Amino acid sequence: MIKYKIPHSLCFLCFVLILWFSIDSSSVRAADEQSSNNSSETKEDAPLRQQEKQFRWKFEPGKKYFWSSMFETNFTVPQGDAVVKAAGGSTLDFEILVLDRTGDQNLTKLKVSLVGVRAHSTIPEMEFDYDSSKKIDEAEQNEIYKLTAKMFSAIITEFKLECLVDARGVVKDVSYDKILMTKLETLPNSQSLTALLTAKGLNSLFYGGLIPFPEEPLQKGDFWGQSYFGQAGGLGTIKIEFIPRYAGPVKRENKQWEQFDVELKMHLLRSFQQLPVKIKKRTSTGVFYFDPQSQIVRSSEWELKFDLVLNDGAAKGQFSFKGNSRFGFAEERNKIKAKATEAENQK
Repeated sequence: MIKYKIPHSLCFLCFVLILWFSIDSSSVRAADEQSSNNSSETKEDAPLRQQEKQFRWKFEPGKKYFWSSMFETNFTVPQGDAVVKAAGGSTLDFEILVLDRTGDQNLTKLKVSLVGVRAHSTIPEMEFDYDSSKKIDEAEQNEIYKLTAKMFSAIITEFKLECLVDARGVVKDVSYDKILMTKLETLPNSQSLTALLTAKGLNSLFYGGLIPFPEEPLQKGDFWGQSYFGQAGGLGTIKIEFIPRYAGPVKRENKQWEQFDVELKMHLLRSFQQLPVKIKKRTSTGVFYFDPQSQIVRSSEWELKFDLVLNDGAAKGQFSFKGNSRFGFAEERNKIKAKATEAENQK
């Protein structure tokens, strides 16, 4: 009986997936074309339609916001006669300054700056724990840490962009210093960061950014969708679909927010022949919350689990990917940090 062995390079593939999963394409139903699942209205539907709500973002010129986007993965893969269990992820912290409103289109100009990065990995021979806010003696760290630190320190002060966004949350235009793109392109596997230099990336549920709402009002049960195509290391081309559905008001953090449940679907469209793999047993959960008082999406989270089957089932790995984001006013983030520091000092 032939025993199949997943090559050691699969562990490096997992490392790539942890930190720099790339999203290259726009939604199948792009933000400008999004629509809820409303059918033709009848007389019987009229009372239901009265319960509709229209969701819009609101940015006040001069205000500062924080935005944190986290991506995490856990996996178990066969490695010869052993089993490798590992985890890793990265968190990007941004500051958003509202500049002004422009023109008759009622667009708002935002300045987005990367202000912090945290990343970690427990993959064998690729372990590291990086935090841009902490000073660590790099001479005592491994090569993976040094590579990560070099990559992020090179861009953390350079990653600044301006974008125009409408009230629906749809990013209309993105501008930045072209030197930034040049620097990013010299870094290994930087696709996820370069994606954030585009309107598609900033409007992505994958990153938990400015989630765009449909043009028309929504009632409970209405949904719309975003689909993305990405190159996932040695796996090939992957398609991920995000389908938000309006679930209604809910009390969160002692406030009345609006909940949207998110269904995820993942498809392996093409795998490379030297690593013939299939995705099986997919399960997913997802949700995001809109704050009608502040008129921003406060938080989002999603998780996708699946089996990765190699060589017609001769070997199998289990993967889970999850992302979450937080969005709020800068003064709120300062309070969160102060509480965390106080708790740490009391230990």
